[in-house]
Amino acid sequence: MNADHASPANGAAPEAATERRARLLEEIAGLLQSPLEPAEFYAEFLQRVVGALGGLAGAVRARTPQGEFRLEYQVNLDEVGLDEIPEARAGHAEILKRVARGDRPLWVPPHSSAAAEGRT
Repeated sequence: MNADHASPANGAAPEAATERRARLLEEIAGLLQSPLEPAEFYAEFLQRVVGALGGLAGAVRARTPQGEFRLEYQVNLDEVGLDEIPEARAGHAEILKRVARGDRPLWVPPHSSAAAEGRT
């Protein structure tokens, strides 16, 4: 059971999750104010965020002047298996472009092609 969704009978678990989130936000705020080089910041940021979300991998990408996305930093990106799926990189690039063009957040579940196909 995820501590964030513990039963109300155990009031300590939701409070602990709230405390963990608050600590994470404080750590990220500290990173934002630190004089780290971009690669160092990305490493520290992704380590915290991927861990807090229980994720497998994470990446930071920047847009080039041509509008393409350049990988700036990654954590465990090979674990995702993007290179093992035909057309996965192209689909992923299309999702990034759609999000960048949009005026609202977009949730794309893992192993989903809905966003790339315009069904979001």
